[in-house]
Amino acid sequence: MGASLSINFIPNAIADPNACIQRTLKVASESGFDLSRLIFEVTQGERVDDIDLLTMIFVEYKSLGIRTNAGLNLLARFTPDFVKLDLDLVRDIDISPSKQIIVKSVVEMSAKLGAQVLAEGAETERERDCLRAIGIDLMQGYLFARPAFRHLATIGDDAWPTG
Repeated sequence: MGASLSINFIPNAIADPNACIQRTLKVASESGFDLSRLIFEVTQGERVDDIDLLTMIFVEYKSLGIRTNAGLNLLARFTPDFVKLDLDLVRDIDISPSKQIIVKSVVEMSAKLGAQVLAEGAETERERDCLRAIGIDLMQGYLFARPAFRHLATIGDDAWPTG
């Protein structure tokens, strides 16, 4: 199917990073889940207390083929595979020239660093179309699907036009 599993990662909740990594490897192995399909995502709402520890964990995950997703605040220390745009930058981007300029700059910078940009919180077709025009292909939001528990969400028929 080619889908990936994105796991919210709360860095301040990790007491022992080796145990966290070992637990991830064990569960993936037991379930037959390919590590390259895992994405660990730093939750946006939490301040990171130990940036060195988080960097060490992400470097280790990357060496194992696990991808990472983080906000702009980590780019000076570590380049994740995906740079997440907070929904505050996405909301009403289609009518905000300043947001468009900021997001275009983030897309250019991320490309130079070798990271893809993922836009969080796309809820309207106008936002989606604006983000696509800027060069963002990866998006999350209610336009595409509502969160689901213990099953894959159903993607809306018109959320991602083929043309």
